[in-house]
Amino acid sequence: MENPNNVTEFVFIGLWGNKKIELLFFSLFPFCYLAILMGNFSILLTIICSHLMQQPMYYFLCHHALMDVSYTSTVVPKLIRELAAARKNISYNNCMTQLFTAHLLVGVEMSILVSMAFDHYIAIVKPLHYMVIMNRHVDHPGLGCQFLAFYCFTSHGTQITFLWS
Repeated sequence: MENPNNVTEFVFIGLWGNKKIELLFFSLFPFCYLAILMGNFSILLTIICSHLMQQPMYYFLCHHALMDVSYTSTVVPKLIRELAAARKNISYNNCMTQLFTAHLLVGVEMSILVSMAFDHYIAIVKPLHYMVIMNRHVDHPGLGCQFLAFYCFTSHGTQITFLWS
């Protein structure tokens, strides 16, 4: 039997006090979202269509742009939709799914940035050993392990959140 005091949805009450500001954000956020999408997709297209994808720096940059598009697409469309809606609410399960996805993608994005920093460090400190240290046999499993680690970490945190509710 389910506890009748469980939370089933969240209602956004205090985010926007003024309807004019809400309308301003509703007209501003789609343009910002489209600019982010166009910028990241142009980066992806430029790297994929050129021979630069073989170099580790551009490999990481391509994955970073993909994670940026994915992260932005988990948060901003719901925000734009809620700005236009009369009743601003989100179900508990949708909230937890969005929270899980956002944490997972931010974690993967941070690990890509750390990998890019390591790539630059190796390129500066050991330029003659760079191609031996940074190759596809290191890059692919490294990103896969980072994604798997953040997935396990995020799913564990989300399970704890579901159990506490």
